[in-house]
Amino acid sequence: MQRVMIFFLSAIIVLVGLAMQAQSIVANSRNSAPSDRPTLKTTTDPRGSSAFSVEPQDNEGRTVIDRDSSGQFRLNARINGHETPFMIDTGADFVALTIGAAQDAGLAVDTAAFQPITRTASGTGNGATYTVENLEVAGQTFHNMEVVVIDGLQTNLLGQPALSKLGRVELQGDRMVIERD
Repeated sequence: MQRVMIFFLSAIIVLVGLAMQAQSIVANSRNSAPSDRPTLKTTTDPRGSSAFSVEPQDNEGRTVIDRDSSGQFRLNARINGHETPFMIDTGADFVALTIGAAQDAGLAVDTAAFQPITRTASGTGNGATYTVENLEVAGQTFHNMEVVVIDGLQTNLLGQPALSKLGRVELQGDRMVIERD
């Protein structure tokens, strides 16, 4: 429990630092030439929300994701076949889902069974651990992936349990490069 609390506090500090760094990078990158590497495309669905889709991997097996306007790295993944957006959190020790995303993916979420499992900036985070049958991300599928469903979470977080299986994840300025091992 204490490890999760420490992690969340650390993650918040890292995210604030990344956001500040991203503002600087975005300002500097406006003057640089675009790259021909594959990147995430942003589209708008009929409900008006932004969606992110990964371009096919390049010939070297890399997936490249650009920072969004908020300084974060985001992509869509499929949980049990249901597409849902994620923010990539390289400091997270878990994959975290909102209650809605978990329910949309077919998990039988029982909020009555939630327990205090983490510390957040706004207090204690209540949630529970579940297992998803399939998590598809960046062209790879992982089976029986453990996730944490957290009450009040605003965005799904793709943390180390998934990132470490994707291969090498490297930050290159305002880009995240995921390269299969």
